Amino acid sequence: MDIVVISLGVFQAVAGFVFILFLPGYALCWALYPRKEELTFMGRMSLSLTLSLSAVILTSLFIDLVLGIDTTPINIAISLIVLTALAATVWKLETAYPEWAVKQKFEKKMTAHPNLLNTQKERLQSALIDQQQKLQRFLTPAKDDHEE
Repeated sequence: MDIVVISLGVFQAVAGFVFILFLPGYALCWALYPRKEELTFMGRMSLSLTLSLSAVILTSLFIDLVLGIDTTPINIAISLIVLTALAATVWKLETAYPEWAVKQKFEKKMTAHPNLLNTQKERLQSALIDQQQKLQRFLTPAKDDHEE
């Protein structure tokens, strides 16, 4: 009977560490970088660990300070499950409907700044002309106006 209790305790500890230190960050990482080629395996794993720790801390602060809910282990676990499910849903939407994801990311910027592309284009063109003029002045030989 002792071995069963000890093995269940070890399993619970390992599952808790995986849930706290890996799973929320892994889901957030896929939501932020939905394509496989955007990150290497090790980059995704290290980002998952970092995002998980941040998610746990920020979720605990959010439910305590903003929502006013006591930060018991079950409340934190439920909020992390909800956060992980939301991140997984965003990832699935981004992979299933890539044109929707692009529209969601850039539509807000375009409605807020309708002439954003034109101003960016004009600014880049003027910078390019400036650079061309500087390069032209550098490459043309100086006139020799000295009389001997």
